[in-house]
Amino acid sequence: MSTDSPSDRRPERPPSAGAGKASVPVPGRSPSGAPAGGSGGSGRASVSGRATPGRAAGAAVARERRPIGSLIMVIAGALLMVAGIGIYITVETAVARVTKALPTANLLGSEGAGTSIDGVLNILMIGVDTRPDNTIGSRSDSIIILHIPASHDRGYMISIPRDTRAAIPGHGYAKINAAFQYGSAHGGGYPGGAQMLAKTLKSDYGLTFNAALIVNFSGFQDIVTALGGVTMYVDEKTTSLHHGYKIVNGKKVRAKPFTTPDSGAHWYAVPGVKPVVYTKGKHHLSAYEALDYVRIRDGLPHGDYDRERHQQQFVKAVMTEAVSKGLSNPLNAGKFLDSINKAFVWDGHGQSTADWLFTLKGISPSSLVTIKTNGGTYDTQDIGGQSFEVLSPTSLQLLQAVKSDSLDAFVAKHPSWVSTD
Repeated sequence: MSTDSPSDRRPERPPSAGAGKASVPVPGRSPSGAPAGGSGGSGRASVSGRATPGRAAGAAVARERRPIGSLIMVIAGALLMVAGIGIYITVETAVARVTKALPTANLLGSEGAGTSIDGVLNILMIGVDTRPDNTIGSRSDSIIILHIPASHDRGYMISIPRDTRAAIPGHGYAKINAAFQYGSAHGGGYPGGAQMLAKTLKSDYGLTFNAALIVNFSGFQDIVTALGGVTMYVDEKTTSLHHGYKIVNGKKVRAKPFTTPDSGAHWYAVPGVKPVVYTKGKHHLSAYEALDYVRIRDGLPHGDYDRERHQQQFVKAVMTEAVSKGLSNPLNAGKFLDSINKAFVWDGHGQSTADWLFTLKGISPSSLVTIKTNGGTYDTQDIGGQSFEVLSPTSLQLLQAVKSDSLDAFVAKHPSWVSTD
């Protein structure tokens, strides 16, 4: 994939299947991405024209970026396993294994809320795809706020678009995913990045958090593999930029269906390689397929907003898979618990991991409500020669509802903002 910063990539209106020309861009955006549909392999379809101001800061980040984001809720099915692992592993043993396996760090610093976890809770979840010792800093690929009412029986997931214009303390206005980079650079690492992002969310929206969780791609793939894949509903036809195959000696061989010689400004179909197309409907996806699907945004009608929705749906699907498979097989349970070591960094902000697990054990996949920021549509503005997403007045009301614990009333007033699986 490209070496440009994820904040500089811009979604587009997809071209017609098989088209060899760039599509008409979404108003206020430069065209980018890859052809939609399943027509790869027939010529050199190209999509081009993306401007990339401010790319230098992210240019040295790893080439294979997988913006999987915060794809799990508080170590996902682990807390559900603790609640129901029953005859296979005692609760005490399960909690001990989770506590031992889960890396911790001071991700919130002084920006966290009080240490009590008896009432309303907000958890900041951050998706990255770089190593903790990265010295140049890395931008957060995804940002999800998990809001849990005092009843601790349900949760609301709200994504903050990574291109959102925000005032980053000490750095002026930039895309909000730059906050993590500013904080993680020069040895700040994960703690520095998360603290700067938390400080930005507090400064701009008045939000504070009781806990924080960082998720990375490579470790998360191990979790899905341990579960034997994941069953989820694909809500729109989605063509992969990176996952395809060609026929060699009568057999399918995995190959990349598109190439980008200029860091994502143009995408070209690779002759003879057919891209994988995730068709609308229910599918059981392997770890590779699932993580490929939820990282796609180019070619989707609403770009990053569609990807955010798919990521939120994936959270629920992984939790469901953990319940249906992890609890019934002690070997799977052990693999799952062991796999969290490489996937997460956790900050319980003064409360033990065990207390958090028991506090949240009443939350099930069906009790998670996913909400579409900006109603799932673009609000793009060009400011100072750079394209930003701007939160609508209603989205600002949404974040205030998080602060005041009034999301039930917000959802009742704006039912179309709730994603459906």
